[in-house]
Amino acid sequence: MGRVLVAPCIKRFGTPEPKLMLADIACSRTHWCQLFSEPRSGSDLAGLSTRAEPDGDVWVVNGQKVWNSCAHRSHYGLLLARIDPRRPKHKSITCFMLDMGAPGVEVRPLRQMTGEAEFNEVFLSDAEVPDAMRLGPVNEGWAVSTATLMSERGGLSSRPRVGPGPVDRVIDETRGDWDDPLVRDRLMGLWCPGAGAADDGLCRGGGQRRIPRAAEPRQRTEPVDRGRPHRPGWAPRRSPSPPPRPGPSPAAAAS
Repeated sequence: MGRVLVAPCIKRFGTPEPKLMLADIACSRTHWCQLFSEPRSGSDLAGLSTRAEPDGDVWVVNGQKVWNSCAHRSHYGLLLARIDPRRPKHKSITCFMLDMGAPGVEVRPLRQMTGEAEFNEVFLSDAEVPDAMRLGPVNEGWAVSTATLMSERGGLSSRPRVGPGPVDRVIDETRGDWDDPLVRDRLMGLWCPGAGAADDGLCRGGGQRRIPRAAEPRQRTEPVDRGRPHRPGWAPRRSPSPPPRPGPSPAAAAS
């Protein structure tokens, strides 16, 4: 999440101090979670109620977040909080980078049926965030959250966030050479970099499913009963031969 979602936002909205965190994100030395969803907001992200109030050079945050993936293993969280509830809801949100180990931050796991706990709920009770850890201007957090979700969309699809990517431009520039089979083969290698490896059965670039090679028919070496599943080392039972019929008794033969 740090490389896909957080790093692009820090590069775009961060001040020089947050940008010092990019090296740790690139090397996966820090792990991040997303603190957007709230219990009472549902799908209305702009309806969040977590509050952040200024107190000198820090912000005091109170509220609750939920369905936060891997929050229990994260060093930092990308947090959305409301500054002024009197303003329109899309124009009163600010984005912060929250230290998950700071006082006032409590992470509670949400146990799944499998026994695992990938999701969490996070409670914020007078948690302090330095103003230097703010992303973007005050009350402009909606633009930051939109950019984050666009990065998430691009990361999940392995395609560029907006517009064509470099592979698309290469394809456009070589349309006149499509009659050359070598050019087509190289282009497909760029478009589907995973086509040569039988890893997931999907082309990573365009989402096209690869057609597997036809499997060679296997030679059966054991008899198979068509009426039941075949098991290695099993042979169908043969019906026993009927016992011989008894012949005529000696007395009857003499008569």
